[in-house]
Amino acid sequence: MYKAGSFFRDHADNDVEPERDNGRTFTFIYILRSPCQMRMSALNKTAKATTLNLQPNSMLIFKSRRFKYEIPKEDHKRVMIYYWCHGMNDV
Repeated sequence: MYKAGSFFRDHADNDVEPERDNGRTFTFIYILRSPCQMRMSALNKTAKATTLNLQPNSMLIFKSRRFKYEIPKEDHKRVMIYYWCHGMNDV
C-alpha cells in the first residue's frame, strides 16, 4: 500500500525527507499554482543539478530515495507537493 500525503514547502534548499529513509523510494508529484523555477539534484556527489522553468498546472513526477530542491524565494508557497512513500515491501 502507498502512504500518501501532501504538504507545502516554505523555504528554499530543502532536503525532502517526509520520513526517515529506511530503504524507501519516494515519488514526488509537483503541481504548480503559478510559474516558477525549480532547481533540483539528487543528494550525491555525481548528480548534476537540473533547473526547470515550469508553467502553472504543469506536473513533475520525480522518483528518488533522496533529493534536494531549491525554489527562488519569490516562488515559495507556490508549489504543492504530493508524495508517496514506497515501503520496502511495496511493489
